[in-house]
Amino acid sequence: MRMLLTTSYLQRDLGIVLLRLGSGLLHYFSGHGRLLIAPEPEEYKPPPSGLLPAVNQHLSADSWLSSFLLHERVIDAAGGVS
Repeated sequence: MRMLLTTSYLQRDLGIVLLRLGSGLLHYFSGHGRLLIAPEPEEYKPPPSGLLPAVNQHLSADSWLSSFLLHERVIDAAGGVS
């Protein structure tokens, strides 16, 4: 799960940053411990804020994983294409 968030509120006196998630994203944060926060890469400038599509997720670009998931035995074990 990766998100692009636009609004952050710096609270210098408390040493914290508050992130505004937008509707429907809060449930992704329950039960998670640590978060990785990084600057926005150039490739993420065009899409709107919110949850990034799976195409932009690291694992979806892994060619080994794609070939594994498309293997006939894996598809059969998962119950078929439908």
